Amino acid sequence: MAGVVRRTVKRQPRSVRVGGIDRQALMMWPRLGRTALRRCGHDPWRIATLISHRTKMSREAILSLLVTPYVSSDDGVIWFG
Repeated sequence: MAGVVRRTVKRQPRSVRVGGIDRQALMMWPRLGRTALRRCGHDPWRIATLISHRTKMSREAILSLLVTPYVSSDDGVIWFG
């Protein structure tokens, strides 16, 4: 087949492919399945809905936990003295 260009795509390791919100969700709820998270498509609202079926927390509370940036103890001292 003339003119056909084949491209090979290197797959990254699984730990690198997990997004920030997915990683945060796995850190807080370690028994979540990677397949279920993959189906959510990195959408925070869909991830919060998935988690809300497993806990008594509301979707809004879970969403705020997932999207709130991490604050280290050093940052707290710098901000609040």
